Formats: sequence, C-alpha cells, structure tokens
Amino acid sequence: MRETYKKMAFLLTGVAHLLAFTGVMGARRLEELYGLGGLVDQPELSLFMQHRAVFLGIIAILCLTAVWRKKARDPARFVGIASMFGFVALYLLSGTESVYLDKVFWVSTVMSLLLLATYIPVRSDT
Repeated sequence: MRETYKKMAFLLTGVAHLLAFTGVMGARRLEELYGLGGLVDQPELSLFMQHRAVFLGIIAILCLTAVWRKKARDPARFVGIASMFGFVALYLLSGTESVYLDKVFWVSTVMSLLLLATYIPVRSDT
C-alpha cells in the first residue's frame, strides 16, 4: 500500500508539472494558465515564462520517472519540494492576490505535502 501511495504522489506531481510545461507553447497559453494579460505584447516576459515552463517540464519528467524508478525518487522529491515550497513561500511573502495564482499556490502546497509524505519512513512490525 505504501508503494502505491508513493507512485501516486509522484504521478500526480508529474502530471501537475506537465500542465505547467504546456506554457512553452507561447504567450497565449501562459495567459490561460496564469491569467497574466498582455504577455503577447511583452515578448521578453513571455520568453522568460516559457523558459520557466521548460524547467517545470524537467521536474515533470523527473517525477514521472520516479513512479517506476526508485533511484530517481530522492532527486525528484528534493527538486519537486524545493520548487513548489519555493513558490509557496514567495507567494505568501508577495501579498499578491490572483485567482490563477491561488490555484498554483494550492496545487503546489498539496503536491509538496504529498511528496514530503513519501519520505516518512514506515516502521515494520517484524
């Protein structure tokens, strides 16, 4: 059962990051994902956000690999938690209010906790 939980945690985190990876498709997709109006008119910011999406795609690949390869779990857990907790901390410190960023905040919070729980060792009753 514990193994199934770990696989599901990495799978869900990977899928969430794959969704963010779709931002590489351009400014319009980034606007849909994050509610950032005007990215079409700001090619520099759009490029930066697309670059961010590439990194989120790398995290997605790492987390999805960790579903089946146990050796990938420690790096996937570390990178995933660091990335998502980093966003959560920055969001809370910024005081920004946005319906779109609220969703990213909650997804990041839940996925971080799911990954964190994969680290908690289970005592065996032997």
